[in-house]
Amino acid sequence: MVLGIRFRTRAQQRDQQGDRARMQSVRDAVMAARSSAEREREGLRLRIAEWYDRAVAIMDTSGEYGARSPEDESEISAASKEAASAELRVREIARSIAVFDGILIQLDEAEHASGQQADATASPGPDGEA
Repeated sequence: MVLGIRFRTRAQQRDQQGDRARMQSVRDAVMAARSSAEREREGLRLRIAEWYDRAVAIMDTSGEYGARSPEDESEISAASKEAASAELRVREIARSIAVFDGILIQLDEAEHASGQQADATASPGPDGEA
């Protein structure tokens, strides 16, 4: 005891509970962001398919390229541009999901390392004491 002050730490089990709770909080936030991104990606994929189907239907019913009405050509062009834009967004979302997956892997590794460290400090030493 120095200067009449005794330094105390919390019990190791309580520290571990706090660490796990913080890690779980981060994991929950990352999983929510990942889930949101997956829903957006799936919605875009469905719309892309619809846009391409619409363009194909217009092309099938409107005749040859040079014989189509300006309205049909405009609608085909708009559908193609929308689909291309959505495909770019799908790739951006895929990159975000990969980042989220990387964060989750790091959390797993940190939790595993923390668990190993806790096991090492709780296991008996060479003299039989923990």
